[in-house]
Amino acid sequence: MEEEVGKALNGEENISEDLLINSGFVRELANAARESENREKLLSGNKFSVAKWKNDLSAELMIELCRLFGNLCFNNPKGRQVVKDIDLLNKMSDSLDNMEGPDLLNTKLILVLPAFLQNFCIDNSENIHLTSAILKAMSKLISSGEKLDENSLSSLEDLLIVLSDADQGAPLFDNLLIQTCVAVIKTAGSEINSDLVTSLI
Repeated sequence: MEEEVGKALNGEENISEDLLINSGFVRELANAARESENREKLLSGNKFSVAKWKNDLSAELMIELCRLFGNLCFNNPKGRQVVKDIDLLNKMSDSLDNMEGPDLLNTKLILVLPAFLQNFCIDNSENIHLTSAILKAMSKLISSGEKLDENSLSSLEDLLIVLSDADQGAPLFDNLLIQTCVAVIKTAGSEINSDLVTSLI
């Protein structure tokens, strides 16, 4: 995949649809996007314009897409605009609707999905409402009966703090998201992030 990733970073052409559904390629591209120089290369052109993911993304591919676009959104308005332009949040939301609780809670998805959403939402209050559907889908899986792992709470806590502190975040706290907050607090117990409790009061 090294050659394909090099072409994606340094070439002028769009990244092909076939490559963007290859979890191995997306994983390597996400690794490359840890570097700010590579993030700028990926965002300098419209390299994701042919991305047409279906609404049945596997947990494995979603994990890598969250890593990739979480990196691209990090402190970068251009990355957040790309996520909006390619309608990635709705594709992920639809895919979550087709998953079972363990697909989220027993994989790295429970870590990288909230982290990706956090990077999308920070300094992006005008578009924070776009996360509504994916937050509902995620919350449904969290409330599915599977137990939250206390070692996977940090990303969720950080996301909930960002949402509660945002000017446009309050409308997102429907019954499902409030249930997620309750689940996080119950699981964390005395180890709960005090910033989360303060932000929710």
